[in-house]
Amino acid sequence: MDLGNPAIDQAVLADFIVRGAYDRQLRRCQRAYRERRDALVAALGEHFPGTAVSGIAAGLHIIARLPERYGPEGAFLSRADRAGIALRPLSDCGEAGPQDGTVALVLGSATPIWGRGTSPGASGCSRPRGDPGAGARA
Repeated sequence: MDLGNPAIDQAVLADFIVRGAYDRQLRRCQRAYRERRDALVAALGEHFPGTAVSGIAAGLHIIARLPERYGPEGAFLSRADRAGIALRPLSDCGEAGPQDGTVALVLGSATPIWGRGTSPGASGCSRPRGDPGAGARA
């Protein structure tokens, strides 16, 4: 059924599918997203030990549940904001916020992340609460 899409666009897409290029593109994207997700999970393990991660291995997003020592969520988000890092808590997605003192975040892995050890501001919010660190603001 044609809903008014240009015929040339339809023909190009049909050719893309018939030649198998669409399937190859999907596989290429899934591989790239999986590699980026793996890098994100490794960085979380390095900077936030004990973080539980869920989500599809080839997906664009993960849910990261940081241990209680990094919470409560509001305090963690404030530390991240002061470090110049914008984060989205799981509670913004219609889920109830954690009641156990942990921090639940939705993180995207579709965009390439920084090289190992170069993520800006990571040290500013990876310290457990109560540990101001050398670069803490007064």
